[in-house]
Amino acid sequence: MVLKRRFISLYLILATLSFCPTHDVAQAQTLMSTPCDKFDVMTRNMYLGTDFSEIFAAQDTQTLLAEVAEAFAEVQASNVQARIDAIAHEIKSTKPDVIGLQEVALWQTGPFDPNTPANTVAFDYLQLLLDELNKECEPALRGSCSTNEPGG
Repeated sequence: MVLKRRFISLYLILATLSFCPTHDVAQAQTLMSTPCDKFDVMTRNMYLGTDFSEIFAAQDTQTLLAEVAEAFAEVQASNVQARIDAIAHEIKSTKPDVIGLQEVALWQTGPFDPNTPANTVAFDYLQLLLDELNKECEPALRGSCSTNEPGG
C-alpha cells in the first residue's frame, strides 16, 4: 500500500460576515471615514492522525511496509470524521473571518508499485471539512487554498 499525503493551508472567508456592509450614500461616507480594522482569525491543526517517525526510521522495505500499515491503521482509528465535525462546528459557532488550517491531509492508497500512483482516496481532510461546512452554510461560503507540498 502506498501512502500519499499533501498538506494544504486553507483560508476560508465567510461571506456571511462582512467587514463593511453595503449602505446608502450617506452611510457609505461614514463607513469610509471609519475603516474596518477588526476581524476574527481562527487557526487549527487538523492532526494527521499518526506519527511518521517510525516510517522514516525503517531500515528495509518489509519494515517500511509494516510501519506504513500501522500508521494508516492509526489514522483510521483516530476518528477523522469526528475531529473534522468538531472543527466545522467551531467554525459555524464562532464565525471567524479568516481560518488557517495545518496538517490538512490527503490520504490515498494503491498498489506498492513506483509506476502506479496511489489514487484511491481514503481521507481527504479538506473535502470532508468543506462538505461538513456546506451542509448548513449558505452558498456564499468562499474558500481559498494555498498548497504547501514538498517540491511543489
